[in-house]
Amino acid sequence: MPPKKDVKEIEDEEQELDIQISFKDLEKSMNIFTGDDTHPIETFIDEFEDTAKIMKWTTVEKLVYVKRLLDGTAKLFLRSLGRLKDYALFKKSFMEEFGPKIHSAIIHKKLASRKMKYDETYQQYFLSMKELALHGKVEDAALIAYVIDGIRGLDINKVILYGATDKNNFRRKLEIYSAFKTKMPNKSVQSGQSHGHNLTRKMVHVKRCYNCGELDHQSPTCPKGIK
Repeated sequence: MPPKKDVKEIEDEEQELDIQISFKDLEKSMNIFTGDDTHPIETFIDEFEDTAKIMKWTTVEKLVYVKRLLDGTAKLFLRSLGRLKDYALFKKSFMEEFGPKIHSAIIHKKLASRKMKYDETYQQYFLSMKELALHGKVEDAALIAYVIDGIRGLDINKVILYGATDKNNFRRKLEIYSAFKTKMPNKSVQSGQSHGHNLTRKMVHVKRCYNCGELDHQSPTCPKGIK
């Protein structure tokens, strides 16, 4: 049986563990902020500060590390601020520059017009709509309604999606709907397309005389005259 460790040995191991978790390790799992996409600055700051709190970073470390998570327009804006030495000033400046400038009505309009793309999964579509909703004051019920409206297909097949109480509950319903759609091939559409194709081919080969109405010849060679 191994000997028990004293309190000092345990503290030394915990300290060693803290040192081993570097920012380079965390950087791979953290979001990069560019200011060019739909990722809100508020969400970026909240996620960064949650990590900083867990890692017990100082204000100096926070400023150094947050700069490493910038790219695109955000990085260009940082350069325009000159020698920034205070994290609080960084946060204030970036919130003012990249904060929401869009009226909520515009966000609702974008959500209403956003339809699920043919190459998107249901999960990708829902997450994209959730991110768009972060830019305005959009209730869960309104977001769910917009998502359902943007899903292509018959309304009768989407009945399962209604009645969700919140986004998590709706997410589970969406997974069930996705599985349902995967198992249900759209035979009626394929059949209709096939029938329409055959019908078109038949109509192309039909000859009809506009003089007498018979089908075995056309009007220029009609022997009967006008009907």
